[in-house]
Amino acid sequence: MAASTYRVFLLFAISLLVAEHFFEFGLLLGSICLFLYFILPPLKFAKYLLADPGLKEVRGRAMLVSVCFIGSLVAGFGLIPFPEHFVEPFVVRPQERRTVYAEVSGEALEWLVNAGDRIEAGQVVVRLRNPELDARVEAGEALLAATQTAWREAQRNNPAEVAFARRQVEFRQEELDGFRRERAGLLVKAPVSGIWEFSMDEAFPGTWVRRGEALGEVLLHGDFEAIAVVSQSKADRLFDGGIDRGEAKFPGEAHRTFPLTVTRITQAEQDILPSAALGWAAGGDVRLADGDSTGRKAAEDHVPHKNGEPPLWQKPGRELNEFLRKGRLGYARFEVGARPLLSQGWDGLLRLLQKRLKL
Repeated sequence: MAASTYRVFLLFAISLLVAEHFFEFGLLLGSICLFLYFILPPLKFAKYLLADPGLKEVRGRAMLVSVCFIGSLVAGFGLIPFPEHFVEPFVVRPQERRTVYAEVSGEALEWLVNAGDRIEAGQVVVRLRNPELDARVEAGEALLAATQTAWREAQRNNPAEVAFARRQVEFRQEELDGFRRERAGLLVKAPVSGIWEFSMDEAFPGTWVRRGEALGEVLLHGDFEAIAVVSQSKADRLFDGGIDRGEAKFPGEAHRTFPLTVTRITQAEQDILPSAALGWAAGGDVRLADGDSTGRKAAEDHVPHKNGEPPLWQKPGRELNEFLRKGRLGYARFEVGARPLLSQGWDGLLRLLQKRLKL
């Protein structure tokens, strides 16, 4: 029985591999496998029950036993619900954090912090350069000086124009103050004290930063939470029936199981991982896209970030907080209701074919 099962698995894997590159040949090979191992054996067995001379004296009992046995298998695998679960990797992050955004656009002259550095509130994170903002300030200063000169001239020679000239000076002063505040945004500062972590895929001198772009996060000390990415092929079970229970385990702590409380699920689709620690390049379990140099671009879509928030937040209990640290990897086991094994296997087969053959 084990050898037969292995042969079926081997032929199926070969058919799937061939179908990825030559669909017609893979389909033909799969059809042959289906006929040899799933259609022909039942036909031979039915012929044996109905026509074999050796069963002439006990044919009725043999048919009854066979029907009862097959019926029990169908009932066991197709009618009785079994708990359904799946396992996905997650990464630990501090629960409290502040995202740092670029207030203006500019070229990064110098990054003054590295990932993992301890920074203080008000500390400069990066210095940007934008010649256009410098030119605006210089032009504003020139216009202000000109209007001030006109105002003083009006005070000496034309009193009727003094009020208008004063308003012009006030307007130019406010305009210049706005230009200066905008230019001050070229020095990006940390809003709070904590641990710095980059949000950008590429952070080095010369990088052009757009206004409103997330540069990084300041991670505050305190409670931790776990963020997991769920492959798109499994995400439908989360949204259809929800999660009945979640638990976590960590490498090196296999004998300990920690409960997880799922507090947020965001239905989105993206191929950027919330942390490079989840990808293959850093020892994680998520396969990365070919040619990726950031370590965060997954080969397939997951349920990922949405509006800067992770998709699946799980708040560990107090016991789990005692030995957590930022960036630690673990594995989350989600229970998502109960279904017959036949239904679970059929859905898994369809997801596999859809994923590998892009159907």
